[in-house]
Amino acid sequence: MAAASAIGVDPSLTTLLKLLDSSRTAGIKPEAIAELATIGVEAARSRGIDLDTE
Repeated sequence: MAAASAIGVDPSLTTLLKLLDSSRTAGIKPEAIAELATIGVEAARSRGIDLDTE
């Protein structure tokens, strides 16, 4: 994502940005993406993985 690097976005985040953009393009509602993210964080925490999301 050239635009991301042009504005100084951390390169490690470009994969996430690509996934979010693909999801949006495919018509997935932002609310559904947010719900999936929440479920993922909860699943990680239940397995003792700290994602440092706060």
